Amino acid sequence: MSFVRLNEPNVSAEIFDNEVLMVNIITGRYYSIEGSSAIFMRFLLDGNSVEASIEKMIDIYSVDKNEAIEGLSRLVDELEIENLIVKDSSKSNANQGDWLSSADISSYSVPKLEIHSDMEDLVLLS
Repeated sequence: MSFVRLNEPNVSAEIFDNEVLMVNIITGRYYSIEGSSAIFMRFLLDGNSVEASIEKMIDIYSVDKNEAIEGLSRLVDELEIENLIVKDSSKSNANQGDWLSSADISSYSVPKLEIHSDMEDLVLLS
């Protein structure tokens, strides 16, 4: 099983209803993950393995298994490339996700990481 964690202290994350915002404090880039991708990200941040998080997404959204594995694995790769998450070899105790009962799980969309670089120059000046 593969576990990941937020790349703290270089990255900060804020969770809203159906969105996860992250800021890489070193680069000044900020990122947005919305919709079903935010649900997946919340599973990861709760300490679930990548594989368990993908299985939960398949169960919740009744999405094609191969499509989910491909798209969500690609999202994890992007998060690692952007240094937002890092592999974590220690097995984590996953939270039960009490937030899921109030989350909007009405539709599945192709996993997407939105990258915003308009604040990079401000960080580089300091």
